[in-house]
Amino acid sequence: MEPTNTTSRREKTRQLTGYSERLSAFSPHARSVVVFSFGFFVLAAQTLLFRDFLTVFEGSEIAIGVFFGSWLLWVGLGARISRWWHRWLGLRFFELLPLLYIPAFMLERYVLLSTRSLAGVAQYEVFPLIKMIPLAAAANIPVSLLTGAIFTLACEWKSNDRDLPVAGVYMLEALGSFAGGLIVTLWLAQGTPAESVFIYTAFIPVVAVAICAFAMHRRPVVSLGVLIMLLVTAAGGLDNTWREYHDRQQWERLMPASGYQGAFTTPQAEYLYGAREDQFVVLS
Repeated sequence: MEPTNTTSRREKTRQLTGYSERLSAFSPHARSVVVFSFGFFVLAAQTLLFRDFLTVFEGSEIAIGVFFGSWLLWVGLGARISRWWHRWLGLRFFELLPLLYIPAFMLERYVLLSTRSLAGVAQYEVFPLIKMIPLAAAANIPVSLLTGAIFTLACEWKSNDRDLPVAGVYMLEALGSFAGGLIVTLWLAQGTPAESVFIYTAFIPVVAVAICAFAMHRRPVVSLGVLIMLLVTAAGGLDNTWREYHDRQQWERLMPASGYQGAFTTPQAEYLYGAREDQFVVLS
């Protein structure tokens, strides 16, 4: 029996070695998937946040300039901050950084939608320029600052595979952004609520991070935990609960809470409807 056991152990060792080698060979592709995924999510997040931005600041030319100008400003500062991260931690745990986009998006959206309350400007008032510029710029911080840091670190992280120059990171991120922008446009054109679009797009970086952890022989505990939370959120309809809360909050800024009846989304806008003093009212 001893020779048989020895042969069996050797066969299992050979199988495990082959499995490990295949995973190692897939590692560069897994890294590419992560870079693609955060490009996908960032463009999707920017689209959703810009829609909220236009609602809060009324879409004036100056406001739009402040949005994109501050977005690029914080991306540049994030690239600078990445040097501190690299000095302290190097590239360890880099593959987990895209998971931070989820709380960053939620924080930025909350700040954006609360800007008028923070500034003391009513919904029916024109946002004063002197208040709008610093608040609009500050509201853009979470996602764009994180993007600058992640993109800069990704250039070194991905180039370690030696299968793609740094310019390839630009290409992968741009392809991800193209795909994210296209898919989000289609979802919004079908009337999918912003909260649901966010949940759907968040699956992309989370799954990519989990795949990369497997390929790099690491335990994807964090990414699998986040993935389970997203699945529970989508299956339990928590995105609809979030949307309902947001819609009611928007309605109550102008109308009595008791008059709210519902909401629907079109490719152009989100509409809230209800009653006030026996009149049917629709807010865009």
